[in-house]
Amino acid sequence: MGQACFTLDLNRCTGCSACRLACEIANPVSAGVHWRSVTTFNQPRWSGATVLHWALSCNHCLAPSCLAGCPAGAYDKDAATGAVTIDGDTCIGCRYCSWVCPYAAPQLDRASGTMEKCTFCLDRQRRGEAPACASACPTGALGSSREFSPAEPPAPWPPGFPDTLTRPAIRVTPRRRGTAPPEMTAASREAPQPAVERASLRHGLAAEWPLLVFTFIAAALVAWFTAGALGGTPPPAPWFLGLGIGAMAISALHLGRPLRAWRAAAGLRSSWVSREIVAFSCFFGIGAASLITVTANAPPGWIATACGVAALVAMDMVYRVRGQGVATVPHSAMATLTWALLVAALGGAAGLATLVAIVKVVLYQRRKMRRLGVRSWLVSAVRLIVGLLVPLAAWPQGGAPLPAPLLVCLLVGELVDRAELYAELSFLTPRRQAAGDLAVATATAQAGRTS
Repeated sequence: MGQACFTLDLNRCTGCSACRLACEIANPVSAGVHWRSVTTFNQPRWSGATVLHWALSCNHCLAPSCLAGCPAGAYDKDAATGAVTIDGDTCIGCRYCSWVCPYAAPQLDRASGTMEKCTFCLDRQRRGEAPACASACPTGALGSSREFSPAEPPAPWPPGFPDTLTRPAIRVTPRRRGTAPPEMTAASREAPQPAVERASLRHGLAAEWPLLVFTFIAAALVAWFTAGALGGTPPPAPWFLGLGIGAMAISALHLGRPLRAWRAAAGLRSSWVSREIVAFSCFFGIGAASLITVTANAPPGWIATACGVAALVAMDMVYRVRGQGVATVPHSAMATLTWALLVAALGGAAGLATLVAIVKVVLYQRRKMRRLGVRSWLVSAVRLIVGLLVPLAAWPQGGAPLPAPLLVCLLVGELVDRAELYAELSFLTPRRQAAGDLAVATATAQAGRTS
C-alpha cells in the first residue's frame, strides 16, 4: 500500500469539529485526551492576517521525531501504511515524545501513565476504509490518500503549522486569495477548542523537578568523581552510593510508569535519553565498584569518568529540541559546563574555573536580556553574585581547592541556573506557532499602513 497521508483543503474546512468528535467515538480515547484538534487561525479577525480553520492530529511523519526520540522503543511505523503507532505495554510515560513532536500529537493518559495519539485508524485502513475523521468530514475538507511518495515536495504549510524536518504525511490545499473563510456558524462564534496542549504538554519547573534533581546531582557526582580521578579527594563510597541511588530513584518520579524505568535503554541507537541513562548507569556501576575495591584514579575509575562525561553530554543533547524559545545548547546551565566548573573548584584550578565562569556569564546574560523584570533581576543576582562572583573573588591563592562555604555558594548558583532552564522550557506546538505567525502578520500589516 505504501505511505498513506491525510489531505486537508483549507477552502472547505469550517472548523465544525465533526472530525474530532468522530475520532473520539470511533477510538478508545481516554478522558481529557484529544487525538485530533480543530484550530481557527486569527480567531479575533485582526486585520492584516488571514482567517482559516484547520484540523490537526498526528501526521504520521516520514521521519517521525517521536519514534527516534523514544527511549523505550514504544513507537513503530507500519510498513504497509506508514502509520506511526505507540505500544502502550512498552511505553514508560516519560513524555519525551511530546517534547520533540511539533504537532502536539502524543498525549499522556494520566490514568494509565502512558502516551497515546492518533493511530491513523489502522484497522479501518487495513479493511480498505478511510480514517473515521476523514469519513465524517461534512465538507470534504479532511480526507486521506493511500499514496504519498517520499519524494513528494512539501505542502504549502498554513499559518500556525510548524515546518519541521519530520516530513509530515499530509497534503494541504492552501486558501485561495481573496476568499472568505468558510463558516457554518456566525463568524463571532468559536468552534469547540479542546485544551489539548494544556493537558498533554506539561512542562516547566513544576512538572520537571525530578529531572532537575537528577541532572543536578548527576553533574555534581561526576565532577566529584572526576576530581578524585585527577588526584583529589574522591567521594566516599557511602556518599557516592547514596547520592547516585537517590538521584536515580527521584528521576523515576518523572515517568508515568516508574516500574518500567528499566526499558529506558531500548532506544540506544537513536534516543539521547537512552544514551544518557545507559552512560550514567555505567558510570555509577563502575564508579561504585572502583571506590569500594580499588581507587578513583585507577583504570576502572578512568573508565567510569569517561562514562560519566558521556552521560552529561547526552544529558545536554536531550534538551536540544528544535523550536525551543530559548537555546538549550549552548546554555549556561549545561551539565557539561557545570561539571567543568566543579572539577576546577574541587581541583584548585582557579584559572580554569574563571574561564568556565566567563562562558557561563556570557551565555546567561545573552539569554536574560530578553526576560527583564524585578523577579528576573533578583534571581539573576543570586545566580551571578552569590553563585559565581563571590566564590571566585574570595578563592584563596595558592592552588587550593575552593573552601566548603564558597563551594556551597557555587552549587547554589548552579542549582538556580538549572532551575531556570526547566522553568523556561517551551516546546514548539501548533498553538505557539500560530501565535508567532499571527504576531508577525499583524506587525507587518501595521508597518505597511504606517509607511
